[in-house]
Order: sequence, then structure tokens, then C-alpha cells
Amino acid sequence: DQQKYETFEKLIEKQLSFFWRPEEVDVSQDRIDYAALPEHEKHIFISNLKYQTLLDSIQGRSPNVALLPLVSIPELETWIETWTFSETIHSRSYTHIIRNIVNDPSIVFDDIVTNEEIIKRARDISSYYDDLIRDSQLYSLYGEGTYTVDGKECVVTLRNLKKQLYLCLMSVNALE
Repeated sequence: DQQKYETFEKLIEKQLSFFWRPEEVDVSQDRIDYAALPEHEKHIFISNLKYQTLLDSIQGRSPNVALLPLVSIPELETWIETWTFSETIHSRSYTHIIRNIVNDPSIVFDDIVTNEEIIKRARDISSYYDDLIRDSQLYSLYGEGTYTVDGKECVVTLRNLKKQLYLCLMSVNALE
């Protein structure tokens, strides 16, 4: 029951204190305000929401997949789970706003996964997760070595994994 790093428990408690559900927030005024915006401001507003929706969806999944297999202490594991849950709430919040300010939200949601600019920005973040996930799985299965995956040579060493973890965390920091 003794935690090695009490800081994580404090972070978990703080994060949980921020919990809320998007449906609890009245966005009826947002619809009125959005309708009054000039077209170019609507474009900027919706584009930002689309990007945030996709990126927070990534943040709601990727830390669990990439980081949990590397974690060896329960308090850090719980903090990562709490963090990703919060990111899921963020994504749901943007979805809630979009559904309430536009007449046909499916047009907006469909564009999220086909818009090249959004996909490019998402790829910039997710590539660090992808590399870390791939190489940590290779390390877990086969140990250090050089492996070919999908035609790409992957040099897997403990040092490279630490570097990938660092780069992944820095990309998350830049995103947040």
C-alpha cells in the first residue's frame, strides 16, 4: 500500500477533481454566437475543433498502448489511465460542441478523417507513439537486435527505446 512516488497520487487526485461531463454544460448560447460569426471565423473555429477532436482522440488511446507496457509501478499506471480518460473527455467535449452548433455535424466529423492538413498534423504526433509501440514490442518479444518490419529496418536497443520514449513524451508536451 506504500507508494514509491506520492506525486502521482496527488496528480491523480487533482485530475479527478477536474472531472465533468460535456453534457452538463449548456452550449445553447454557443450556437447563437457561432451563427453570428463571419464565415472565415466559423472556418477557423470549426477547423480548430476538428483538429482538437482528433488529437485528443489519439491522446485518449495512445498513452495506454505505448506507455503502460513500459510502466513498472502502480501509481504511474493509474496516473496514465486517469490522464487518458481525461483526454477522452476533452474529445467528447469538442464533439458535444460541434453537435450543438452546426446543423449537420456528420459533415464536420467526416472531414476530420479525410482532411489532409488535420491528418498531417496528427501524423506528426502519432508517429512518435507508433515508433515507440513498434520497437518496444520488438524488444519485448525478441530483445535487442535489428529487425525488418514492413520493409523498414528497425534497430532495437535499450538506448534507442529510451530515446524514443523521450521523443514521444516531448511530442506530447508540445501537443499539450
